[in-house]
Amino acid sequence: MLDSTLSPSQANTTLVLLCGGRSRRMNGQDKGLLLLGKQAIYLQTLQRLRPQVAQVIISANRNLAEYDKSGCVVIRDTLPEHPGPLAGLLSAMQQIETPWVLTAPCDMPNLPTDLLQRFQEKAQQANFPPALVVYDGRQQQHLICLLNKSVQQSLQTYIASGQRAVHRWLSQLGAIRVDYHDMPEAFLNINTPEELAAIEKRYA
Repeated sequence: MLDSTLSPSQANTTLVLLCGGRSRRMNGQDKGLLLLGKQAIYLQTLQRLRPQVAQVIISANRNLAEYDKSGCVVIRDTLPEHPGPLAGLLSAMQQIETPWVLTAPCDMPNLPTDLLQRFQEKAQQANFPPALVVYDGRQQQHLICLLNKSVQQSLQTYIASGQRAVHRWLSQLGAIRVDYHDMPEAFLNINTPEELAAIEKRYA
């Protein structure tokens, strides 16, 4: 466990927005840039989270000029062939100076506006573990985490060993679940054209 003086807060947390997926189920389109209600999905996700953190890094592997328009720092994976979201997270953590890192995928436009607050509360209750992850009442949302910067070496070792599964790494860290069973709809994500069409109806 960590020193309680390192309690996560808006002032000492950086958001890493993960926009580097290959979107195979979306026919290879860049999900973050698809429009939902006339606005790119990643911007809607960003609007929910940006007020909760001190700074934002966007992890992307294509269309960097488009993501640059957000005004956020945009980085590519430092590892070849972009081996999954953990690679994007590692590249971001290598540039982050804050002690806490909040992670989220770009395709969840309804994320809670109190996400960091609930992470803070659970971190205090659990005596400041180095990793926390959302549980929506049905499943663990592996890419929505609060991580202490101290886990960077663990992440680097895990990736170097050839492993890519986010849930296994979080299990190794002993990640503590943050309960969101009261609002699972906040964690709906957009993986297919059909899911995009269904969510678009809410924005019509």
